[in-house]
Amino acid sequence: MIAVVALAAAVEVLRSPYDPERILPTFDGGDRLHPSDKGMQAPADPVRLGGPECHRTGG
Repeated sequence: MIAVVALAAAVEVLRSPYDPERILPTFDGGDRLHPSDKGMQAPADPVRLGGPECHRTGG
């Protein structure tokens, strides 16, 4: 379920508000179908990779 939500969020970041069938020109890789490097990075930017710290106790 989380993957579906993540995919939907990625699509929303890349989608043009003027034409929902197209990628925003800023993120278009040139073929109007696949994202550029910048387009691949845009959905990843809001993801926080550092989670809560886990400390081992005992030993």
